[in-house]
Amino acid sequence: MDRLETTSVLVTTLILQGLLLCLLATTDSLALLLVGAAVLGSLFAISAPALFTLLPIIVESSQSPLVSTARANTVMECIRGSGSLVGPVLGGIMVAQASTSAALLIDAATFLIAAPAFYASGIRRLTPKTSKTHQFLEGALAGIRVLSQDHLFGVVLPVLTIVVFATSVSDVAFIFYVRGPLESGSIAYGVLEAMWGGGFICGALAGGTSVLERRLALSALVGAALTGVALLLTGYFRRWE
Repeated sequence: MDRLETTSVLVTTLILQGLLLCLLATTDSLALLLVGAAVLGSLFAISAPALFTLLPIIVESSQSPLVSTARANTVMECIRGSGSLVGPVLGGIMVAQASTSAALLIDAATFLIAAPAFYASGIRRLTPKTSKTHQFLEGALAGIRVLSQDHLFGVVLPVLTIVVFATSVSDVAFIFYVRGPLESGSIAYGVLEAMWGGGFICGALAGGTSVLERRLALSALVGAALTGVALLLTGYFRRWE
């Protein structure tokens, strides 16, 4: 990522995601849907870091002394959380009342609208002039060496990997949770997912306060613990009845 112009990477991945969603909206092939979902996930793994790489540049270009990286991240997470709050509900209603294809096409439109918007913003990140293949690989290997030699990363990365894995499992489990124990449909699933968006907004607002900003490690620990407790209580919900 550090060897390429970040805005171009972000715009390219957004366009590819939008076009791929358009393709998936027109097919009934399970194999193509699975491959498309895998490609979408891979593209998101590129676009998300690219977006957060641009965040410090936006902060540096601001003339306001009130703007900090933590506050800018709070605003970004609130915006993302708002989308996660409204999107699943609208998606659930669309799937229930119209079709899955309609929901996918609208999702594709958001990516295709965002791409030119980012490009027109004029935000650019300077990159090294060297771009030869061996230098690119050399930089990638250097990054791997840094990660392997940093003891903090050695602890944080495995933990984050487990958290992402567990969250991915819970995302799949929620579908069967809604269909099975809750005996509900697409709209209920959309509302359940929207609650995650509401949590994102609350967490982002709390994380942007000066109190938690000075205690980021403790805040992350408490947040992770609360997430685990919430998932545990959700899993045992039916046992209370």
